[in-house]
Amino acid sequence: MSLKKINNPLHTLILCGILLIPFMSLPVMPSDYRPVSVFFLVPISIYIYFSRLVNFGLTKDVLVLSLFFLFAIVQSLILQSFTVSLRAIMPLLFGFFSYVGISYYFQKNRVINTFNHLTKIFSIIAIIGIVEVLSMREILPFYFKEFIGEVFSAKVSSRLQLVSMEGSWAAKIIIFSIPIFIFQYCLNGKFHMSFYILLILFFLIFSIEGFAILVTAFIFRFFPVLIKTMTFRYKFKYYLFTFFSFLAISTIIQNVLSNQQGYQIDRLYQFVNANSFLTILSLDASTFIRVVYPYIGFLIFWDNPLGVGLGGYAENFNYYIKKIPVQYSSFEEVVGDIITKTADPKNLYSKIASEIGIVGIVLFISFLLLQLKYLRYNIISLPKYKLFFMSNFLLGLTCVIQFGSFAYLPFWFAFGINSAIYFKVRKGFDL
Repeated sequence: MSLKKINNPLHTLILCGILLIPFMSLPVMPSDYRPVSVFFLVPISIYIYFSRLVNFGLTKDVLVLSLFFLFAIVQSLILQSFTVSLRAIMPLLFGFFSYVGISYYFQKNRVINTFNHLTKIFSIIAIIGIVEVLSMREILPFYFKEFIGEVFSAKVSSRLQLVSMEGSWAAKIIIFSIPIFIFQYCLNGKFHMSFYILLILFFLIFSIEGFAILVTAFIFRFFPVLIKTMTFRYKFKYYLFTFFSFLAISTIIQNVLSNQQGYQIDRLYQFVNANSFLTILSLDASTFIRVVYPYIGFLIFWDNPLGVGLGGYAENFNYYIKKIPVQYSSFEEVVGDIITKTADPKNLYSKIASEIGIVGIVLFISFLLLQLKYLRYNIISLPKYKLFFMSNFLLGLTCVIQFGSFAYLPFWFAFGINSAIYFKVRKGFDL
């Protein structure tokens, strides 16, 4: 069964919000992550939510998230000051209602049409990336890169930044695009040319954070294979083939690294030559923050299993950072977080554990288990799109391992798509 074309202005506004998700750093608000999408998604989603609430039309996933949302707010108002709570509640509000709006939109509209629009957006971003590379190689005037940086983020980075503030953000944008391109592959049997361009740009960015997300998703996807491999259940020839493949790839990488220079290469050699984990943490602020900040969140949870309230991580950070046996006084960002009390855990799961506690964990796991149920149903019902369903779910699950805000829209987008397809397929509608 096909969905009829609906000329609904509310749908159009939500579509605008969805298409703007890749533009994460437009200079519209005073923060690093500036998702202009929320201005389109959230007001409409609030209207949709309360319309369905009045008509008893909320689905189980939204009900579970509603309980999570309400508990987090009440707990925060009890444990933290009103100003701290209000500042921390806003990102949760943005994320929660964005999920509601995205899920609603895809239940009412064709996935294929929206993804065709998004593919065009990513084609434009790929072209911008080519211009950046040519500018950095001085084939085009460097002015072009400066112009791109100023327009899309009001900041010019020495690395590839696409339509973001810096390289790590650019890697996030490309990771967000992967399931969308995989959907096109499942549908047409081939990848769009811009996918290959963005993939090359991803490797040129050399984002440790981006690699960590992809590797984690890959491990989740092939965990059963890893278990079988470690227990030697495959034929010997496969192990032999794998060994020589790793040997060949390692040799090629070693030769490339030996003949290349630059920040990324030097940083990689520093990691390789480090003689302890604490030495690695001492190398630069980026490494320290990405590892230690989430760890502190779990330390806070260990001491406060019921949570410290939204915004409480920053309030407790200064006490726990002193327990870390690494010299961090030379890291300007860390010192700034200590002085201003604005640190965040850089990991959404660490944030949930530390700030909302065991009740929040149980409610959020309940939401994820529902998403897992939807995923299984989608794969069984539409096996042709299994690769898309898996990549969308796993990249959604892992995209916040280095991001600690509830307002991170690619996270909610992944699960909003997952649930929308579940409800749509159950009603007999086409993608």
